[in-house]
Amino acid sequence: MGRIVVFTSEDLNSKQLLRALDSRKLPYNEISLTDRPSRISDLQALVDCPAVPQMFINTRAVGGLNMSLKELKRWDQSARFDSPLHKYESEVAPADDPAEQEPRLAPNLAGYKVVDTPPAPIQPHSVVKLVTGKVVPLREATELMKEAIPKVDIHKFKGVNHRNCFSG
Repeated sequence: MGRIVVFTSEDLNSKQLLRALDSRKLPYNEISLTDRPSRISDLQALVDCPAVPQMFINTRAVGGLNMSLKELKRWDQSARFDSPLHKYESEVAPADDPAEQEPRLAPNLAGYKVVDTPPAPIQPHSVVKLVTGKVVPLREATELMKEAIPKVDIHKFKGVNHRNCFSG
């Protein structure tokens, strides 16, 4: 049986998504990163941005709050089905349970595929091609950018003195 999995925390966005699922009477599995912080690594393995909430339908990553609400709205407007629950029962539930597929991560998330791998770390000897066509070391390009950004002194911003701050 397929399922909806939602990674949450104790924030308003997570609560809003859970309310949206509850109002549609859709069954879901909640993984609270507040209660189980060890599951953060599972979420990071599945998506580039480990912000919560994150919703998955079977092995498909839907996304954060906005993308999940858009998906649920599409389910509401579906002409083929009477309700989102009917769509869930017809399309999501009959799918194979992701836990029955090849285990890749923690037991509760086995079978979910990794959406993207993180980019390779920048090496100290990396070079950058400037707009002028000149190729310079990354450190030199960073220094050039720091010089180009105007700096100002901000006095008493939120009660703290700041000097030589980037203004842009």
